[in-house]
Parts: sequence; C-alpha cells; structure tokens
Amino acid sequence: MEKDEKKADIKTASSRVFSGGKTPLGVVILGGLNLFVLGIASFIFFFFLHQSLSSPSTNNLFEGASQEKATSFAGAFFEDIKKYFPEKELEEEQLKIALIMQMAIALIFFASGLGILLRKEKARRLTLYFSFFMVILALLSVVFNPSTISQAILQIIYPGILILYFTSKKIEKYFVLTRGNTTQGEE
Repeated sequence: MEKDEKKADIKTASSRVFSGGKTPLGVVILGGLNLFVLGIASFIFFFFLHQSLSSPSTNNLFEGASQEKATSFAGAFFEDIKKYFPEKELEEEQLKIALIMQMAIALIFFASGLGILLRKEKARRLTLYFSFFMVILALLSVVFNPSTISQAILQIIYPGILILYFTSKKIEKYFVLTRGNTTQGEE
C-alpha cells in the first residue's frame, strides 16, 4: 500500500514537473541540480575516487611513491590537492575520511533534491537547514583561518541562493501541506 502511494507521488511529481504544470521553474532547476549533479554525480565521483584510493596501485601514494603510481586517477587527484596545501601533510586516512564525508553530503543533496521535486515540505526544510549549516561552516573556516575568505565566499553563494529562494513566501506556500495529503494549489 505504501509503495503504491510513493509510486503515485513520483508519477504525480514527474508529470507536474515535466508537463509544464504549476511547478515553479526554480524548484525544478534547484531540485534537479541537488538531485542529479550534487547528489548522484557527486556520490558516484567520490565513491570511485575512494575506491581508487583503496586499490593496491595507490597504497604507497602517501609515502612519496614513484611518479608512475601517481598516474592513477586517485594519485593525480591527491597530487592536485597537495598543490593547494603545501604546508600540510595529508595522510591517506584523512583523505579517505574526507571522501566519505563528501559522499554523505552527496546523499543529503540527493534526498533534498528528490524531496524538492516531489514537493515535500520536509525536503524544503532539510535544504534550508543544510544550507544554513554550510554557510556557518564557511564562516567558521574564515574565523579560524582568514586566508580562506575567497574560498568561503564561493562556498556561500549556492547555499545563499537556496536560502533566499526557499524562504520566499511564494515558494513556501508551494510546499506547505494542508489537510490530508494534498498541497495548496492541487485541490
């Protein structure tokens, strides 16, 4: 029974989104960006990068391995990261943990994007809370390391757009649930 309801929700949402119904364009764009780019594509990228780091050919990358071992995808990625942090010595476990955290963030974007496209108020709130969290983290990084201000500004732009868009009264009304399982504008 519950699966049938979810299938109906997905069918209704997809017909509303793709038929040019009453779904605001920003909801489609931001929800799709969260779902497909920041969710699915990011997760796949970081998953394969993590797997590549775990492969035997990259085991010695973190101990000054030869140039031929650094030709793998993970090796090239790690060497690129080293350019941006020359004063810090990154260890393999630190990078693996960072990749796992990025995969978790990608899953949050996936859930957020899918929920937004399915017109779920909880997804709108998740998006807002997570966006505020990202902005706070970026600001804290500047407080503790002022040289990261240019990176922090870039990291605040997308969450700021999400916050501004999903707190607008029109979009808030679009997501607000009424009695039963219907939403405003669908009665």
